[in-house]
Order: sequence, then C-alpha cells, then structure tokens
Amino acid sequence: MKLTKPIFSCGIFPFLTLVFLLQSCNVYHSSTYSLDRAIDAEKKIKVKTLDKHSYKFDRLVSEDENEIVAETKMNSSTYKSLKDDVISTDDQSNTAQIKLDRNQIEKIQVKNQNASTGTKVGVGAIILGIAAAIGVVFLVIGGLG
Repeated sequence: MKLTKPIFSCGIFPFLTLVFLLQSCNVYHSSTYSLDRAIDAEKKIKVKTLDKHSYKFDRLVSEDENEIVAETKMNSSTYKSLKDDVISTDDQSNTAQIKLDRNQIEKIQVKNQNASTGTKVGVGAIILGIAAAIGVVFLVIGGLG
C-alpha cells in the first residue's frame, strides 16, 4: 500500500490531535452570575479574583457568610494553584473541595453549554474537512506519480 504512506506523513495525525484537544475547551457566559445562581446552576464555573487570577471549577458547592466552597479535579491547574485552600479531597472521584474568600471574588461566570458544544462541533468539522482535503490531494498526487 504505497498510497497510505503519504496520508500518514502529511499531517492528519496533528489535525486529529487538535480535534481531541478542542473537545476540552469551554465557553463561559460573559455576564456575571450571583453566588446563588452559580450554585443552583450546578455547571462548570470560572471565578475571577480581585488580583486578576482566573480559576476554573467543576461547580460551586455551598456558601456561608464569608467563604464559598468550590469543587475541582485534583489534577487541574486550579487545584495546584489553590492547594493551600483545600478543605477536603475525595480520591474515589478525584475531586477536591476548595474554600474561596467571598471578598476576593470579582466575577463568577457559568459555562455556556450551547456555545461550548457549537464551538467543539464547528471547529472539529472544519479541521476534519481540511484534513480530508489534504488527504485527497496526497492521494491524487500519489496516484499520478
């Protein structure tokens, strides 16, 4: 199968890798959510602090007078950045609960499920289309030579 070699060497694998990477991208609503709304939403959230750091959590769990508890995966960059603020961990689900200071939060954004899905499908389809076109070109060139 002499024709298959150009297909594998033309870069289809980097395109497919990019498609898989895009599956993890999330789009967040631009508007700020209240704590109560963010907790009720039970969706992924992004918290921006007053010192301009952004942290992504799987969800907000609870709140009291000054503290908010958020949940994240233990292998996430958020967990690594806020390791000193961890309240508890669950090895079975690989999650950690982290306390946040209410007075340090500037903005809470909730994941926009529709936009996230649309972005993944749209960009993935474009990348696969380009990869398929490149593959066809290499097949035609390989078939002519």
